[in-house]
Amino acid sequence: MLLRALELAVVGVLLFGFITELLIPWFMGIPVFPSFRKKRNRLQEELKDAKEEVEISEIKSQIVAAETEAEKIERETKKTTRSKK
Repeated sequence: MLLRALELAVVGVLLFGFITELLIPWFMGIPVFPSFRKKRNRLQEELKDAKEEVEISEIKSQIVAAETEAEKIERETKKTTRSKK
């Protein structure tokens, strides 16, 4: 009886693996054995996040540069209006 239960458990695990690793990906049109690609997908997500952080940092530095330039122009404008008076 225990041997039969063990046999059914093994068949169930194999069937589950077959369905989740082969059939579902095949029907969805994605590569088979997706569980082996988890690390790669995680690393690709990390890379994407890092690239977004770089873009955000570049935009922030552009904002700071524009604000600095605006302040510089504002100071020069104030100097020239004072000297004209």
